[in-house]
This record gives sequence, C-alpha cells and structure tokens, in this order.
Amino acid sequence: IRYTLFGTVQHQGSMSGGHYTAYARTARGPPARWHHFSDTHVSEVNEAAVLGSQAFLLFYERVNPETANGHGAADSSEVGTDVDMGE
Repeated sequence: IRYTLFGTVQHQGSMSGGHYTAYARTARGPPARWHHFSDTHVSEVNEAAVLGSQAFLLFYERVNPETANGHGAADSSEVGTDVDMGE
C-alpha cells in the first residue's frame, strides 16, 4: 500500500496564540504543483519548501497503482513524498 503526501499544516507562535499556514498539492501530477496558503496570500512553492517545513499535521492519499497516472495520484519517481506502508 502506498500513500502520497498532498498537504501539511504548520503553526507559528506559542500555545496561547499564533498563526496557521498550509501547504497543499493543488494540481494533480505529475508533475505535482505545491502552494503555500496563509490567510489572504497564496504562492506557488517548490517541494523542498514543503519537505523542509515544520508541519504538525500531514495529509496523505492512498495511491492506487492501477489508476496512479490516470487518476492523478503522484508517481513516486516524480514527487518523492510517497510512503510505503507494506501490506
């Protein structure tokens, strides 16, 4: 079973307050396109920014090998954020 990362949530601040932002893969790949969302600002970012963030929530989707390219699930050779959970 394989899963592909499609979003993260970050928190900047303290336990009593702060600011939340998110990264999300918005265009189904390949190639995957990542965006950073922060209140009223959205910007396209590279995958290194996503992987280097200090996320506390990670969102994965299950990759169906039979429809990975046709359905839009990312191929591990293109995105690099797949997780193999074994069976």
